[in-house]
Amino acid sequence: MTKIDRDDLKDLAPPHGRPGAPRQDSPPVPPPGGKDCLADIVRAPGSPMNALCAQLAQVAPHDIPVLLSGESGTGKELFARALHDLSPRASKPFVAENCAAMPGELLESELFGHRKGAFTGAVRDHKGLFLRADGGTIFLDEIGEVSASFQAKLLRVLQEGELRPVGGTEWRKVDVRVVAATNRDLAQARNAGHFREDLYFRLAGMQIHIPPLRERRMDIPLIAHCLLQEAMAAFGRSCQGFTAEALAKLAEHDWPGNVRELRNAIQRMLLTSQSPRLGADLLTWRISTSPPPPGGKAAQEPLLPPLTGTLKERMKAMEALILRDTLIRHQGNAKAAAKELGLPVMGLRTKLVHHGLESIPITTGNRSSRS
Repeated sequence: MTKIDRDDLKDLAPPHGRPGAPRQDSPPVPPPGGKDCLADIVRAPGSPMNALCAQLAQVAPHDIPVLLSGESGTGKELFARALHDLSPRASKPFVAENCAAMPGELLESELFGHRKGAFTGAVRDHKGLFLRADGGTIFLDEIGEVSASFQAKLLRVLQEGELRPVGGTEWRKVDVRVVAATNRDLAQARNAGHFREDLYFRLAGMQIHIPPLRERRMDIPLIAHCLLQEAMAAFGRSCQGFTAEALAKLAEHDWPGNVRELRNAIQRMLLTSQSPRLGADLLTWRISTSPPPPGGKAAQEPLLPPLTGTLKERMKAMEALILRDTLIRHQGNAKAAAKELGLPVMGLRTKLVHHGLESIPITTGNRSSRS
């Protein structure tokens, strides 16, 4: 199985299930040399995501709010999970909520809780998600969609560290780190008077913008392979990967829906394919007729050494590019890639780990594996 999210790559995270359903599956922060909490963010050498991951790793240990921005489907929840896993709060709950999934009154009850009898249907006390996340992290997706009244209540939680359940009279202390996300321009909404300025600055202790797929086309082949592995496991079907033409077409498309749209396209290809490899003929007309991006095809990042750094640093970067390019050309087949490179399969695995390329799905024989 791949180590990708499983909603946005995996948006890059698992489906939310019922609105408000908490997810709290974060392990303690690993010691140096342990699990790489950023490995699930699939990226190629030279990807703009590498700089973002470095920024995220610097910010994560410091207990400040983080505002993630970016188009829908770019992987904001995956970044939020990584922030939590790399923080001192990692052993405590990680809870996520989509603020656009329910009306303001229900959202307030879901996040802050309510007392029995607070409204029709409130037959018992309800512990809100903020209290469930106490000591940990709460991820508020689509924060730009909340009402003005809810913004005021959220501001108090951030300023004073306390909340009052709906229908309650007592204030309760809560200790959470808030990571919020939006696909809107909150600064513009603030200037237009649609979003509280004081709340905006509280949420944006640090702001990280996640680029869309069309601005990181070199990542698309890797993401496509990860999503294919995921789809094969979900539907109980197998194939040998993509044809070179299909990968080129995938990298040329702009993907306005980002990873969600890419996932849907790959699932459709897998379910309708009658061939060992998924070809470009399985793509919809809109995707298959996408014009090449400016500068030519993006599926094949040129194998050129970096122009800065020491000789050792440049050689290391070049080796990483060669490993990635070889695996992509062999559709993730580790045995074939290792043979071309004159390496044992175990030696190839070791080099992938050394270069931080564990996110590339590889196959050995009839079963998929991980580096």
